[in-house]
Amino acid sequence: MNNNENASGLWIAQSSGFAKINDGEFWMEHSGEILLRGRRDETGTFVLEEIARIALAGWVGPEDPFGRVTIAGPVEAVPTGEQRGSGGETGLRLQVHYRQLTLNAIERGTYFQTEGETEGETDAFIPPVVSMRGELVWEQVFGDDRTVGLSVKLFLTDDEGANLDRGLENLARTITFNDALELTFASVDDALPDDSPDTVVEGEVFYRLCTRPVSPCAAGAPEMLIRRLRIRFVCLFAATEDEQGELPGLCARQVAGACEVWREQAILAVQAEESGGGIVVEYVDEWRRIEEFTDSVTAWNVLIAAANAPSTIDIFVVREVKRQNGSRPSGVAYDITTANAGVVLSLWALRDGGHRHLLAHELGHCLGVSDFGDRRAVGKIDLPQGSKNSVMQIKGGHAPRANTAANCVLFGENYLGLLNPLAGIVWPLRKDCLRSEI
Repeated sequence: MNNNENASGLWIAQSSGFAKINDGEFWMEHSGEILLRGRRDETGTFVLEEIARIALAGWVGPEDPFGRVTIAGPVEAVPTGEQRGSGGETGLRLQVHYRQLTLNAIERGTYFQTEGETEGETDAFIPPVVSMRGELVWEQVFGDDRTVGLSVKLFLTDDEGANLDRGLENLARTITFNDALELTFASVDDALPDDSPDTVVEGEVFYRLCTRPVSPCAAGAPEMLIRRLRIRFVCLFAATEDEQGELPGLCARQVAGACEVWREQAILAVQAEESGGGIVVEYVDEWRRIEEFTDSVTAWNVLIAAANAPSTIDIFVVREVKRQNGSRPSGVAYDITTANAGVVLSLWALRDGGHRHLLAHELGHCLGVSDFGDRRAVGKIDLPQGSKNSVMQIKGGHAPRANTAANCVLFGENYLGLLNPLAGIVWPLRKDCLRSEI
């Protein structure tokens, strides 16, 4: 994998709307982004050269067997030739991820334990993955000095042969994005320097963002687009009054640590709800509580019942995370690389100041980076390994503060397959440099 971004010629659009599954048997609300590589010729006509990336997160609803759906790919490069003004490609291959434990017909993801792991290290759960073939048809509808408007049709069909070879049955025979997607594509070459605020209000909800770095960019530092990732904290155990008073501060420390790693050094702004100057922690109803998280059907069903925010990565807090071998890790990430991704953290670890960058480490997993030295694949696609001596290498039971450009390359366009679509590019496009040395 190339650690240097090649953003030249990239055009990006954010997409939202509806799609029908199995000819309307289910309806999915989606959001995400589509990246194309191309240019405008001297007449203003858009010339498509490559379908670089499709990353969409869908929500079908809790009452059906699908829940959250992640569509990511193409998992291999798709050069289109030079298509002027209109065109299409029928050879797309995409991965589709479903929420764990909701589809009996799809094999559940497997838990992998890192060789030689010790107490305090973390690991990840791999989600079920199926393959679908895709067709994308496009036509230019307008253009101005900075943007290009394209009408895009996207249609997916079950890659039955590939799935059956793996013993999987895809419950989605087809996914059809309703009518045409009227998308406005902006050129990465025209992205402006970052001027993002420290706070944002959506509806009546106030969110705190990672503060923009104050250090200047080094000469020749890699530039990338700014992304934003919304998280929420959910307490799953029966917290006492004192513990409820303690948790917002513990969670705020984790947010600060994540910002030190992913915004002060990198290009990801964490977005967490605040109220009255403190991080908001949600508390579940009594019937959904658990004190410990173990790899059991009961524990997973509690997480599924509590994970009702489809555009957000859930950070669940329990008293203990326990493995079947009796170890007590500080936390785990699950359904990594997908919109289903979440994190479970142990209360004892939050109370340990040495675990300040625990959430930063687990968010790296959610976004698609494995531990240093740990080979891991999702749907037979290898994930990039985290850098040595970075936040993605646990040392002495703790994650260090350091980050690197290699850990962040998946936020760009070169990593075709599995970037979590919830890490949305800030729109209008804003860019900043990587500050990997601290």
